[in-house]
Order: sequence, then structure tokens, then C-alpha cells
Amino acid sequence: MKLTLLLLVLAATTTACAQKESNVINVKEVQRIESTLASDGMRGRRAGTPDIDKAANFIVDEFKKAGLQPFQGNSFLQQFTMLRPKLNSLKYEADGADADTRNVIVITSQPDLKVDEKSGYQIETIATGENLFQRVQSIVRSNKNTIAFIDNGFAQNFSRLMGLERQIFKSPNSTILILGSRPKQFTVKAEHSFEETKFANVVGVLPGKSRKNEYVIFSGHYDHLGIARQPLNGDSIY
Repeated sequence: MKLTLLLLVLAATTTACAQKESNVINVKEVQRIESTLASDGMRGRRAGTPDIDKAANFIVDEFKKAGLQPFQGNSFLQQFTMLRPKLNSLKYEADGADADTRNVIVITSQPDLKVDEKSGYQIETIATGENLFQRVQSIVRSNKNTIAFIDNGFAQNFSRLMGLERQIFKSPNSTILILGSRPKQFTVKAEHSFEETKFANVVGVLPGKSRKNEYVIFSGHYDHLGIARQPLNGDSIY
């Protein structure tokens, strides 16, 4: 996952101000900042490690020196946790018979999940001709317990939806994607374990003057790959 470094600037910046501030960025400052973030001391800035925290604190200090303000509250950091699920077991029964679990994708942060036609989940269908990925994204983001039955015409692309369960936010709601038509009776049982990783966006604000409710957003990621298992030319830090 690429963490986001945001500099929010209100859209009230005039041409005159832009010209006046054009000399703020210079080669030495750019080299200093990039060299610090890319130094061996940051150990590759892998997400979820103390090294990325060190990089975040460095960026916070730079924001403070630049005179930026926190976006919300008193902190420049927006901290959050993501889960990396590991599927331990999956069983799908349709009309009393075992069905192919390769046609089922379970997106959940619940360790033990059992769902059937009486569980109160919202039922959706995705027909051939619809935009598969757009519909599924909309369903996942709806924050509802949902089962989506997907037409077999999408069989070739169904496995690509597995990317949606690789890293997720903790949520009380689950989404189950099933390739094929809806049976009268069905049961889905899934057991997961989860690896939790803490992240933080670093956000600084330069307020404008005339348009308080408008923002121009500059963003970039500050994480990297960390330390390689095999050194290259004696260097293992990305």
C-alpha cells in the first residue's frame, strides 16, 4: 500500500503570490530532504515498521518549519490500521450440495463468518453487460452486509476481484461475492486470521485567504520497500 503525504493548499493563491513564492524551492533544500528520506538511517521506510515512523516524524518537522498547520486537531498524523486477511477455510453449500469455493470471495474482518439466505444480508445481482469492477467497488464501499451473485459471463475476470481482500479496513460489515446464479438455499462459512499493520498519513495545511472551503491537494507516498533479503553489491537497503 502506498501511504499518502498530503499538502492541502486553498485555491485562493493568486498569481502574484505564486510569483512571490517561486524562489522558496531550491536545489539544496530538495537534495537535503530527499537525501534524508533516502538515507540508510531510514532503512527503506517499509510500511508498518519503526522506520516509516521515523520518516513520518521527519516530514512532520519539515511541515512545522514550513509554517503549515495540522488538517484536523493538533496532530499532523492521521493514524489508522489495516488488516491483511489469511483465509484458513471456506465452505459453500448451494441447495444442499457442496459447491466450488473457487467461485466465492469473502471480504470480511470477522474471524469466523457464517452466512445463509436467512442472515439478513442485502442481495445484489450483477448481470452480463454491467461494469463488473465498478459495481463490486460500489457494493464493497456501501458499508452494508451484502452478498452479490455475479453472472457466469464474468467467469474469466472473477479471480481478479480477489485483490479486494488482500488488505482491508476493520469493519463490522462483510461482502460475499459468488459467481453464478442465486440458489434457493445457500450457506457460506469462512474462517480467517488477520495481520494488523498500523499506518499514518502526514497532512499539512497552508490556509488560503478568499476561498476557505476550497482545497488544492498535493499528494505523494513516503513509504518504500524496506530491506532486501539478498544484498545487491553489498547493499540491502532499498
